[in-house]
Parts: sequence; C-alpha cells; structure tokens
Amino acid sequence: ADAMELLREAIGDDKIILGCGIPLGSAMGTTDYCRIGADVHLTWEIGALKWCNNRERASTVLAITNTINRRQLNGAPFVNDPDVFMLREKMQRLTRPEQYSLLLANLLFGDLIFNSDNIQDYDEETMILYKSIFPLVRKKEIPVDHSDGFYKIFFQIEDRRYMAFINLSEQDKLYKLPTGIYFEPKSQEIISNESTVSVLKHQSLLLHTCSSGPFGVIGSKGHFFAGSEILKITLMSEDIQIQLRPGLLVDPIVYLKVPKDFIGQTVNGKPYKLIQKKDFAVLQVQLERS
Repeated sequence: ADAMELLREAIGDDKIILGCGIPLGSAMGTTDYCRIGADVHLTWEIGALKWCNNRERASTVLAITNTINRRQLNGAPFVNDPDVFMLREKMQRLTRPEQYSLLLANLLFGDLIFNSDNIQDYDEETMILYKSIFPLVRKKEIPVDHSDGFYKIFFQIEDRRYMAFINLSEQDKLYKLPTGIYFEPKSQEIISNESTVSVLKHQSLLLHTCSSGPFGVIGSKGHFFAGSEILKITLMSEDIQIQLRPGLLVDPIVYLKVPKDFIGQTVNGKPYKLIQKKDFAVLQVQLERS
C-alpha cells in the first residue's frame, strides 16, 4: 500500500496506472485500471494445479469466474482488467466455444479489453468476429443468477435487452426461456415462443430479446451484441430508415420484425428479403456503414 501511494504521488494524477498482481485493497484509490483475477491460460484448466488446490494458478475458468464475481468493482475504485481474450487457433488449446465464453465474459464485465493474438493470422470468419467487438458498448442493469457453475445474466444496451448464459461447470445445462422472441447471433437463429435452450459445458449462449410490439429489431449480424448497431428506426410511407451506430467495422445484416401484412418497399432505400413466420414477418436487409 505504501509503495502504491508513493508511485501515485510520484507520477501525479494526470498519468494512468494499470495494476497487475496487486492486492486489490492496495490498488483502490491508487490505480486507474486493475487486474481482478487469475491469468488466462492456453488451456481451460491445469489439472495438477487444481488438484493441489493452488488458488493462484493460471486458469481460464478461474479467470472467467473472477471476472464475473468481481464485476461490482468495475468503475468504482478502478476499471476492471479481466486479462486477455484469444481467438487464434495456433499455440493454444482452448476450444472455439471456450474462447467465446472468455470473450463474452470480458466484454460483459470488463471495460479494459486486451487481445493476445496477432490478428493478421485470423481467417475471414475470425476477423469478422474480432471486428464485431467494435465499437465497445456500455452495458447496464446486469443482474447475475448463479448455481453450480452456471451463470444466467440479464442486461441492457440502451433500450435493448439481452440474456447471456455462461456454463463453467462440467455438466451440460438446460434453461427454459420465457415466452418471447429471441435472436442467437452466432447461428442467426430466431427462437420464438417458449423454448428450452441447451448450454454445453464450458460453453456460452448470448440472446437478444425482441420487443413485444408489432415492429421491432429481432437481431443482426455486424456487432457482437446483436441489434446494438441500431440507434434509431423511422417508419416512412414505403421506406424504413435506420440510423446505425458510428464506429462499426462490419456492414451489418439486420432482421426486423413487422406485421405479416407489411407493405413497405425498402430499408434505407435498399430492397429486403421477406421471411414469413407464423405470427409475424421478418425483413432481412444488408446495410452499409455511413
């Protein structure tokens, strides 16, 4: 604590300190950003160190656990640093679903985001996922329900509502969704009515919740948090005008919920694909960043 106070006094308040490996009590009031958990590892877990009950071990599952359970510190004494995420295939042994769980937790609960990859090595699909992180968006109202390593997370981005499920346990989990319309961004699947979703061990699921009115955003493909690309929608006589969030790095595909008898012609002056569902219709359109 004395050393941290001396460091802060020596460099002044106009410099930024990122603490890493500091006892959290000594970091409060002296650092701007601070690591709040274990080092991410190139595997999900190190069995021998877990067996020895080494609580300071490098461990991806421990890093995610710390990131979730120390979320209340973020933006209070300092900004949380949840350690790096990685999307690369080489020189690591995390599965794709495990990498996604790590990325989701970091984006939800940390406001300092680090990547340990050489992004020039990404294939096209991975590069699109990486670009979809930007711009970073602020989450609000993030209650977390936890049982046996299964985290159920409910949050908002502006007025858009989301559910996330992170399964850190060694068993597959089931969750029955409330009645509604949901969008899963990885598969681009629209889930309607009451459904039971399965979240396999070490995996995560992110869902966007569509509004219950006749018009609404079902989802999108362009930002990690589907639908957050859209700031404003204006219904004209035969055209729907959509204002996109500045700073997007991917031209989004947008899915809009409309009545079955909708007669509009275009979205932002572009033709759309009409998909008929049982109780509503979906407009699918590729938009361009301004």
